[in-house]
Amino acid sequence: MKSSTITMGSRGHSLGAHVETVIRERIRAGVYSPGTLLPGRRALCSELEIAPTTLEKAIKNLLADGTLRTETRRGTFVADTLPPSEAADDDEATSVRRMHTVSGYRIGIVDTVTNLSIMDPRHNWFEYMIVHAAEDRVSASGNRTVYLSARKPNSLGEICDGAAEEFHGIGVDAIIIVAYHDKKEAAERVLASAKALRIPAVVISTSSREWPVAHVWTDGRLAGKQAAEHLFDAGHRDIAFLAPFNKEWEALRIQGVLDAMRQAGLASDHLYIVRPDTMNEHSHLPYEQGSEAGRSLLRKAMESGKPFTAIIGANDWATVGAIEAMRDLGLTPGKDMALISFDDSLVARQHDISSVRFPLEQLGTEAADLALRAASGETAQHRLRIGCRVIARASSSRMVAVGTM
Repeated sequence: MKSSTITMGSRGHSLGAHVETVIRERIRAGVYSPGTLLPGRRALCSELEIAPTTLEKAIKNLLADGTLRTETRRGTFVADTLPPSEAADDDEATSVRRMHTVSGYRIGIVDTVTNLSIMDPRHNWFEYMIVHAAEDRVSASGNRTVYLSARKPNSLGEICDGAAEEFHGIGVDAIIIVAYHDKKEAAERVLASAKALRIPAVVISTSSREWPVAHVWTDGRLAGKQAAEHLFDAGHRDIAFLAPFNKEWEALRIQGVLDAMRQAGLASDHLYIVRPDTMNEHSHLPYEQGSEAGRSLLRKAMESGKPFTAIIGANDWATVGAIEAMRDLGLTPGKDMALISFDDSLVARQHDISSVRFPLEQLGTEAADLALRAASGETAQHRLRIGCRVIARASSSRMVAVGTM
């Protein structure tokens, strides 16, 4: 690797902070791939022309936030999961990232369910945040994003079909496919067309499913594990999971809760999965209409006689419905029962619900970087799993007495 001398920044950052930034950016650029052994301390100090104590300070911080991990007698490794970003990139981080792009590329962006050119952030929050960040990254490096012309879904309800052909016609250099919802087949059709037309592509999704191209994803199973661990930390052991949607993303979150229970030494019967009497009863509902489903499942859970002191909602809207049902019964969220959900959408803040936040902006940023690199001719199929975090609010802030509710 070419030598890189580290110097102090103009904004007064410490030398250790600059070393940390360089290592972090190399990881994100794929120089040090997830799961691989970091170069030896002596080699890094020699290459960067720094003292061992400076390097150790940087590595200590990277270990603390989960970017790196250590294995006894083996060394320091790049983590399999990138931690969610704490803040926007500083000037140096941006300049390092820009070294991997070349001006003048056109990056097409398509979503499997939403017309991005006319999307409303009030109803398409996830797509809006992801695409906003991707466009910002592409534009900041002197390139352009391109969307499809106004169109309606086809007979299959897929708005993205024909996207690769349209992008090819206007001359894009790479495509970002936002497959954030359960539209695997639609995304695969776009990929097949892109491959036939020799257009490189990057996929954004919410599962570890293998894709034959560069892939950025945030893990619903990991999110479920974190939600359960948050409740365990508050002393809860018996949990009801409101599962109205019968969707893949819901199943991943449930599996994560079960993972956490196994790790905590708890039997699976500590989790009560509350489903509709008819499995497809709510599976057709749009995301924001899940509140009525959550309301009915909370009533079902309360009538079951099963012991639980905490609720995990499949998403924020289902949890809003559960809160409404609790209040109808004279119960106070966070006092009589703890609640946590997923996605940290606006309604979670409005109702003071603890929620697992997915790093939507980081997904868009990382995908844009990969698309720009693919446009420049890079063929590596990087797979970046981005972590998530619990945003704690009043709904889970207090422990309640264990017993049958």
